[in-house]
Amino acid sequence: MLTDPGLMAASPTRALGSALGLALFLALAGLGARSIRHPGGSVLRRGLAAVLATGSLVLVAVHLAAHAGGLRPASVALLALLGLILA
Repeated sequence: MLTDPGLMAASPTRALGSALGLALFLALAGLGARSIRHPGGSVLRRGLAAVLATGSLVLVAVHLAAHAGGLRPASVALLALLGLILA
């Protein structure tokens, strides 16, 4: 969305999905940082990591089916799986 501001007007649902994914990744990062200082909340952290990993893998499958995407969806899925492993 930062590199293509016209995305909001051209495809609002795609832009909303990108914003939601970014918000979830930031929430997971915040929970991870919080758990360093205050242990606990692992169920929420693992649940959020599982949602992100599942959503990212589904996004990769959609991109593969459409013969679109490339490195970005695959790298996001790998980061999401890494987040799930670390959670």
